[in-house]
Amino acid sequence: MRKTTNNIYCQIGRFFLIPTPAILLTTGTLKQLARLGRWLLAFAFLLITGCTPQTGKKAEPRERYLTLEKQLKEVKHEESLKELLKHYSSANDRVALMLCYKQLGKIQRENARFSDAIASHQEGLTLAYALADTIEIVQALNNLGTNFRRIGALAEASDYHYRALEHAEAYSDKLSPEGRKNRVVSMNGIGNVSLTLGYYDDAERFFRLSLDEETALNSPIGQAINLANLGAIFEEREQYDSAEVYYRRSMEQNRIGDSEMGIGLCNIHLGHLYKKQKLYTTALEHYTKAYEQMDRISDRWHWLEACIAMAEIHLLTHNDEGFNRYITRAEQTATEISSPEHLVTIHRLRHDFDFRRKRFEKALKHYKESQTLEDSVRGVQKASRYIDLRLNFEREKNTRSLQRIEAENRADKMRRQITLYLVLTAFAFALIVLLLLWYAYRQRLRSNRILRQVERARTDFFTGITHEFRTPITIIRGFNEQLKTPRLSESKHKCYIEAIDRQSNRLLSLVNQLLDITRLRSGSDHPQWKRGDIVAYLRMSIENYQLYAGQKQILLKFSSKASAQEMDFVPFYIDKVVSNLLSNAIKHTPEGGRIDFSLSTLQNETLQICVSDTGVGIDPEDLPRIFELFYHNERSTEEMGTGIGLSFTRLLVEKMDGKIEVQSTLGKGSAFTVRLPLRNRHHENILRLEKNERPVADSMLFPASVLTSTNTVAVHECETNDSPAANDNPDLPLLLVVEDNADVRLYLQTLLSPYYRLLTAADGEEGLAVAREHLPDLIVTDIMMPRKDGIALCTELKQDILVNHIPVIMLTARSTDEDRIAGLRCGVEAYIRKPFQAEELLVTIDNLLAARRLLQEKYTRLTQDAAFFTSNSVPQENPMLYKIAPAHGNSIMPMEEAPPIVTASPKNNVATGEEERLMNDRSVKDNATSPTDSGIPVQEDTKEGANAVEKANLDFLNDVAAFIDSHIEDPQLTPAFVASHMSLSLSQLNRKLNAVTGTPTSLHILHRRLMHARRMLADSRYSVMQIADLCGFTDSSHLSRAFKKAYGITPTAYRNR
Repeated sequence: MRKTTNNIYCQIGRFFLIPTPAILLTTGTLKQLARLGRWLLAFAFLLITGCTPQTGKKAEPRERYLTLEKQLKEVKHEESLKELLKHYSSANDRVALMLCYKQLGKIQRENARFSDAIASHQEGLTLAYALADTIEIVQALNNLGTNFRRIGALAEASDYHYRALEHAEAYSDKLSPEGRKNRVVSMNGIGNVSLTLGYYDDAERFFRLSLDEETALNSPIGQAINLANLGAIFEEREQYDSAEVYYRRSMEQNRIGDSEMGIGLCNIHLGHLYKKQKLYTTALEHYTKAYEQMDRISDRWHWLEACIAMAEIHLLTHNDEGFNRYITRAEQTATEISSPEHLVTIHRLRHDFDFRRKRFEKALKHYKESQTLEDSVRGVQKASRYIDLRLNFEREKNTRSLQRIEAENRADKMRRQITLYLVLTAFAFALIVLLLLWYAYRQRLRSNRILRQVERARTDFFTGITHEFRTPITIIRGFNEQLKTPRLSESKHKCYIEAIDRQSNRLLSLVNQLLDITRLRSGSDHPQWKRGDIVAYLRMSIENYQLYAGQKQILLKFSSKASAQEMDFVPFYIDKVVSNLLSNAIKHTPEGGRIDFSLSTLQNETLQICVSDTGVGIDPEDLPRIFELFYHNERSTEEMGTGIGLSFTRLLVEKMDGKIEVQSTLGKGSAFTVRLPLRNRHHENILRLEKNERPVADSMLFPASVLTSTNTVAVHECETNDSPAANDNPDLPLLLVVEDNADVRLYLQTLLSPYYRLLTAADGEEGLAVAREHLPDLIVTDIMMPRKDGIALCTELKQDILVNHIPVIMLTARSTDEDRIAGLRCGVEAYIRKPFQAEELLVTIDNLLAARRLLQEKYTRLTQDAAFFTSNSVPQENPMLYKIAPAHGNSIMPMEEAPPIVTASPKNNVATGEEERLMNDRSVKDNATSPTDSGIPVQEDTKEGANAVEKANLDFLNDVAAFIDSHIEDPQLTPAFVASHMSLSLSQLNRKLNAVTGTPTSLHILHRRLMHARRMLADSRYSVMQIADLCGFTDSSHLSRAFKKAYGITPTAYRNR
């Protein structure tokens, strides 16, 4: 209760008491002393009576309250109020602080920041209790009740409103206008909670009491609020005429009180009524007015009422565009301000919309959401809480009676419970036994599963380690052999030495990393702690890695909230943590991506390091095991690592008393967060970090594709300097080398360039594009590459009609039989394991190219010699024409070298059949074996894959032949026309036919014309001139020259032979 005692006398007494000694010292006469003594006695009495201790806190004059409150209401900006709070806090002015918190909470509530509003009003309530100010206590409780009501916490809201009503009823001056106003606000709040929970009779009683008080106080706004609430009750009861009367009376009072928000709410209520009466046009007019009025105020909670109403009326009028526009805005705002009441209505409307559109799955989802939210607002627990509060306020005696009844029933209940407990005990004992047996069984299964996982993890680890060792050993052995070559140029000698040095350092780094993690796990490591500026140290560390990120066109950004931060840390550990996290981010981030390295200091003296990327992300199934030793994601398409990097990182972080966490979204990226304490409490006499001590970038932790790319310039110089002239010889076969490791690529170029023309690609995707553009004679590829691995590359090659004839050699460090079989299944002709002998690779390439040339030469002879066998028995089509396996090579037999036509005989027929059988046998043999076979039989699906490629080439050649035959009479039939029909460029069609048949497109067309001419020469009905026209020759002379050049005999002589 507010104290109204006047302390003027107390202040006056204190004022005169201070200068008293000075007055006594300056008074010279006894008479003056006596007069002064009487005066002091009178004021001493006033001082005692005025300064007598009171039971409550000292009250402030009400005039100061009103003045301060009026001034603070003029402040509309939250930042200004916060500055005033700082000022009043430094001045220890609790009254001003209390009023300032009240105004700040109202502004935060209008901006739908209910959590902040609750905190501000709670601070004001604490100060009101400290000042024993009943009026401000009631107002603070009502404000808190309103805040909780806005967010749907109805139990808490009713609690605060009832507490406010209790204080208002107990207030000594409750009949004053201010006391009555506070009581009305409390009853109105309780009425709103009752209305929300569906207790309409209770709500009507409270609203009518509030309306009577507001009418007596002559408050237009208060009357408008209660009239609108009464209208809402009648609307819920479906008494629409009465509801409209109250809403219009409320609008009149709002106009008198000049309340734009109140007018808008009344328009919403009227719109609801017209909507229920299906007067949608009139309802839309009211809703539109309400929306425009609400859009001009800052109260987003009430604005939602208008926005949802607009969405609903558009739904009813089948205006889908309008409905989607308003419902989206409403849902976004309701989510931001956490208003479950509005979200219930929004999900209900979305359910109706999706149901009408027959999107039943979405409709069911929104229906469940609305039901869940509605249960949270109008749940049994909150309703019971509300009823308990109301009964405690109105029926205190009944509560005591219920307590006595419960006491009487307790003994009876206890007897029944004892019996129940005995039964439950026996049941529980049996259940415990069963659970123990089940637990033991599950533990055994879990142990077996863990053992299998550990074994699989170790196998994956050794597979990764083997790959990491095989590639450097291949390079070191290969370049070591090259260094033995006499007359080696100085530039190449330097390049080979540098490559050997890089790969030997990589091997050393792998060994050191294994030793480091062994020492950490055994506890034998003795780190050197240093104290220094961690921000500057990490900034220098990031600079060392920006080069590696730049090689993949990745933006690596460093940011820190503090410019400097002292910290105790182990430089070696920090270097390893940064290296592992950044190498992992760069490895899994595609070109054009972004990596953010950020630092921040938390309140608990902790440094937070966050490394986030826009890479491929981590599958949710892999997140729990990402920090396990030896673990590797089997679904990853990136280059496989050793599986110890992240586990090593976690050990390092834990050794510094820190924690590491990961958050990731598949397809969007990952974020690793490391938290380290700023001070080491376990070590004393920590040395300072030397100024010249710089972080060390462990570049060997990066994948080969990233590491070797930093030496691109040097490697390119090695590739171009002193290159043999044979590289430019067009007669040599063209090879494509697909390898992501630049040093391996350099070694293969050094090895193959003296004998073949070479093309190179850094990954499978680039290799596929190069193969389609240049159609090489043979492809040498690695398996483990970024973007597209070797298996995927080979699979796409064999499925592409343009390049499926190209033989593929798989050159990889993956040495298991499963990997080899997987390569053979996708169609590779040879599988060579690293490290390999140079002679092995060269012999394999020569054998494959020789086999392709032999097949092509035999195919060329058969297509020229086996068109038909006799003039009297001419087959309609050569049955062996397109049954030969696709050959490859760049040796083309000119027409001038074609052997003369031979007469048919059994011997010739037998020879021809024997040649076909030998060719087919050789084709199967070439497809089934290679110089690097290890005795593993070729699977049936491997043969089927080869047959599928052969069938695809057969279909391609048949399509070409069919198109040429359909236009055989057209002398203007050109290779370009044929290429256009096959959806290829002229150069691609020429290279494809040249590779498969040994002839370009123009000669292929000529062969088809001559075959038709030979077939028609056997028919005496056609003259040579007619045959020339029907076969597309310009005249008979053209036919004679071509026929004589191809078969060594003129058409006339051939017919008369």
